[in-house]
Amino acid sequence: MSEAERTPPSRRCGRPGRRRLPTPERLERQRQSRRAWADRNREYLREVWRARHLDPEFRAKRRRRWAEGRQARLEAAAEPPRPVGRPRLYTPEEARERKLACMRACAARSRQRKRAAKQATEDDLEKKSRP
Repeated sequence: MSEAERTPPSRRCGRPGRRRLPTPERLERQRQSRRAWADRNREYLREVWRARHLDPEFRAKRRRRWAEGRQARLEAAAEPPRPVGRPRLYTPEEARERKLACMRACAARSRQRKRAAKQATEDDLEKKSRP
């Protein structure tokens, strides 16, 4: 048997030129046929999807594709990614300075209250001692 006899005939049946492009009606018929098959085999498809989503390799591949797509969108937009988490109003240095200033002010108020309380007790003692 020669090589030509062993090869199956092509789908184009030996017609020269390129294949005809699918018409919109033909594409719609194919879509309807796929939907009908999916409706008839819904349970089978659910089992396949369930098994696929439990597979760690599939999950890793999905995560990788998601990250690649995200990176491509960021590169296409030419803007840096937003940081994860709540938005920060100040840089870490500014935040530290503001916190220290707040703590100093709070300590000063606390000292002032203590002085005022001490002064008030001393005044009360003086009033009681002066009959």
